[in-house]
Amino acid sequence: METTLAERRIRVPSRGPGRWIGPAQSVARGAWMVRARIAIGVAAATLLFALYIGVVALAQGWDHATRQLSDDRWFVLAIMLGFGAQAGLYAHVRALHRRLSAGGVAASGGTSATAMLACCAHHVADALPILGISAAAVFLNAWRTELLWLGALMNLAGVVYLAVQAHSAERAVRGTEHAA
Repeated sequence: METTLAERRIRVPSRGPGRWIGPAQSVARGAWMVRARIAIGVAAATLLFALYIGVVALAQGWDHATRQLSDDRWFVLAIMLGFGAQAGLYAHVRALHRRLSAGGVAASGGTSATAMLACCAHHVADALPILGISAAAVFLNAWRTELLWLGALMNLAGVVYLAVQAHSAERAVRGTEHAA
C-alpha cells in the first residue's frame, strides 16, 4: 500500500531515539539548516576578507591595502566566495555524516588550507623586507598573479570536491531514511 507524503514520518537521530517528525517539520528544519550553512559560509568569507585586509594594512598601511584590494579585487572576490562555499559545504557534509553515524567526516580541510596558503603567500612578501629577507620578497612579488590564480583554482577544486562529498552523503542519508 502506498503512503502519501502527509502519512510519512522521518526519524531524526539527533533528537533522540524514537523521535519522529512529519514532512512539514522536516521542511522547516531543512530550511533552517540551509540558512545556517549559508551563514557559516558568509562568516568564513568575511573572516578571510578581514584577514586579508588586516595583513596588508599592518604590513604596508591602509592606503596600500585599499590600493591592493582595488588591483586584486577579482582574485580576492573569487577566493573569498570559494572559501565561503567550502566552509558552508564542509558544515553541510559534517552534519550529513553526523546523521549517518557518529564517526569522522570524509571531507578534508586540506584543499582549503592549501588554497589559503597559495592565496596569501604573496602577502608574506609584505613583511619579508622588515625581516631582512628581500630576495624572497622579490620572488613572491614576481609570482603574485600566479599564486592568486593557483589559490582561486585550488578553491574551485575544493568546492567541487566538497560538493561531490555532500551529494554522496545526501544519497546515503536518503537511503537510510527510506530504509527506516
